[in-house]
Amino acid sequence: MTAKEFLQSRQGKRMKNAFDEPFILECKPGLSELEIEALRQQRAVSDELAELLSFTRGFTAPDGEEVDFVGEPFGLEGIFRHPIALKHDGAGNFWVIDAASETPDRIYFACHDPAVALVFAQNYTDFLQQILGNIRLGKEDAVYDKCYAIWKRKAAKTLAETQKRDAQLNAFAQTLEPGHLLIDLRKAKNGDGFAWGQLLNKRQPVPPTRHPTAELWAYKPPAALKPWWKFW
Repeated sequence: MTAKEFLQSRQGKRMKNAFDEPFILECKPGLSELEIEALRQQRAVSDELAELLSFTRGFTAPDGEEVDFVGEPFGLEGIFRHPIALKHDGAGNFWVIDAASETPDRIYFACHDPAVALVFAQNYTDFLQQILGNIRLGKEDAVYDKCYAIWKRKAAKTLAETQKRDAQLNAFAQTLEPGHLLIDLRKAKNGDGFAWGQLLNKRQPVPPTRHPTAELWAYKPPAALKPWWKFW
């Protein structure tokens, strides 16, 4: 089932919103062929997204927030090449795509507290099934728990620790200075991710490096601070 077909199957049906109240999905009008072509000139538009946009550009989600498949430019350019926000949760967190990546339909949940980028969905159908499924989007929801779990664990690895090294990874590693740590999400599953706040640490000696198209990041961790008593 495509994203368009999934929305068509849900449109007009009574569901429950995040507050356990009756909710009926009403899709907004779609884009014309000319509008979709104009969007293609700005960023990557997959066949699934084009089909979806021809049907609707978005809708109001069960949590009361808007879903916009055209999206708006998002921050975190140091993490994503061409970040586009599709939805927010009303608390400063966003669902975003990276239109310049090899997987432009993969949707991340960009959380700010903790500062984590979580792989939320692999494509728009996956995204819609979660947003319109029986998942509540309050702070108690599993998506936030997963962000906290990612913040606590070590996602980055040294090149020596990286298993199944391939030509793309090796070529990227050769562009880096010694001491960099690598994050590889090319084959990430839903729930995988990394703490982007660690990549944008103000004490870092150099800014993080992103592969031009693949979900590969590298950063050089800051040196540990000396205990205050060693400054005397």
